Amino acid sequence: MNPRPLQQPRPPIVIAAMGPVMLKHTVRFADTWNSLSFAATFDERLEETRGQIAKVDALRAELGRDPASLTRSYLMFDPDARTSGGQFGYYQSEEAFEETAQRVVELGISDIGPYYPMQEAQLPMFEKIARDVIPELKARYAGT
Repeated sequence: MNPRPLQQPRPPIVIAAMGPVMLKHTVRFADTWNSLSFAATFDERLEETRGQIAKVDALRAELGRDPASLTRSYLMFDPDARTSGGQFGYYQSEEAFEETAQRVVELGISDIGPYYPMQEAQLPMFEKIARDVIPELKARYAGT
């Protein structure tokens, strides 16, 4: 970074990566690895992400990087939103969001990034999830 940041310690570096070259750069330089999958189904997205995690873990071992030093994050892409007028499946209910988030966290991902609702009709559920579900999930998975 040039000029060097004034903030000490420096701002954290987040790299979104899926391909082999960028995954290697991520393991070498990033504080957080951000991933996502464009696979058709949620199960396929989880499986692809599981494979990406295995690649990152192998690169960390190869480069001698402490596993705890790289945070994993996941952008909750929903390809069905395009064909459903912008409605995200995980905003259908509190349970749908919680199940989706839990399955992502079970992969060893600590940070999840849901999309902001594109449909005004989903805003009340988004607000309820932000107010009630996310704090509960954070408390449940604190320290994992």
